[in-house]
Amino acid sequence: PRLRAVVLCCCWAGVATQAVVTLRGATPPCSDQPDFDKARSEWCIGQTEPYACYKPAGSAELWDCHVTSPEGCSNNGRPCQWSASTSPAAPTGAPATTASPLPTPPAPPPTPPPPKAGAPVRFLSWNVYYANLGARARAIAEGINMVNPEIASLQETVNFKSNILDELKLVTGHDWAMTSTQGCEWYFDGTIYYRNDLWEKQDEGNLPYGSGGCYDGARRGLNWAALRRRSDGAGVLVFGTHPVCCQGDLPVLQALQILAGEMTARQQQFNYPIALMADMNTGYFEASQQMLRTGSADAFGRKWSFPMTFVDAWASSHPGDPNPSTIGNAPVRIDFVYFQRSPMDLGAEEGGQIWQNLPGGSDHRAVSGDVLIR
Repeated sequence: PRLRAVVLCCCWAGVATQAVVTLRGATPPCSDQPDFDKARSEWCIGQTEPYACYKPAGSAELWDCHVTSPEGCSNNGRPCQWSASTSPAAPTGAPATTASPLPTPPAPPPTPPPPKAGAPVRFLSWNVYYANLGARARAIAEGINMVNPEIASLQETVNFKSNILDELKLVTGHDWAMTSTQGCEWYFDGTIYYRNDLWEKQDEGNLPYGSGGCYDGARRGLNWAALRRRSDGAGVLVFGTHPVCCQGDLPVLQALQILAGEMTARQQQFNYPIALMADMNTGYFEASQQMLRTGSADAFGRKWSFPMTFVDAWASSHPGDPNPSTIGNAPVRIDFVYFQRSPMDLGAEEGGQIWQNLPGGSDHRAVSGDVLIR
């Protein structure tokens, strides 16, 4: 009897202890967390999985969505119960009900009309932010549709390039195509997307640069495509890239020296003027961007040069405000659309725009530029 009593006490003690642990470690509902409304309407559309991972308030980081286990959070993520945030509470004494379905996302905006003959060509540069991108591909396509470009460079598409392409075709109703990446797709480059019904691809390529291998943030890439307009044969060389982040302007200057050789070689091959689009990870007033506009710059104890010059689509049409923020609350513009000015001239620049509040959940604002190709 004494032994039985001890066993019972130990068992009850174990149950009691477990109960305390469960209560203390309970996963909170997502509806109580910062940015829940944005997560439900933009980042986690269509989620049926039981968990999401919220991020610290004010961090501007996207939630991890479609998570099946509370242990599935990325860095800075904290698990929360998605089902608890989407199901209405059952009245006291009433039987529990099944989870209510998520609200139907709003219909995408209507497809803009096709460009008129002789109209400027719109180019788009947008860092779509790699985290949880597969779940956001549809919303990203809707954002692109709102801008209505003919040619775009999207940065940080990583291994979800094709997801965006498929959604873009569905959302816009147009025939889109994209450049490919050889080998590992998971690094930061500037994949080119273009209206295949308007532009014929003659060739394409990808130049990796920087250190590191697959899944390494130090590995970067330059994408390019030689495109010829189907209506009149006008050609353009399109380049997209994304130099390394958060190390100042020196690595951007160094990267541009590498890219200059590739851009010069392709221009000699095709004899087309260039459009360059990028998240440069450096601001308008930095030496690297001055070099692209003027052909040279003095910085870090030496003179730098570039074999061609460009006009900045946004700054050209907004000379009084050339450096507005394009990422979070940072007081700097790091996203650019450049049109070549010399030695070849792409055409007459017709304006630039920074797109606020596009759907898709990116931490960057998209930038577009219009040019009347000569």
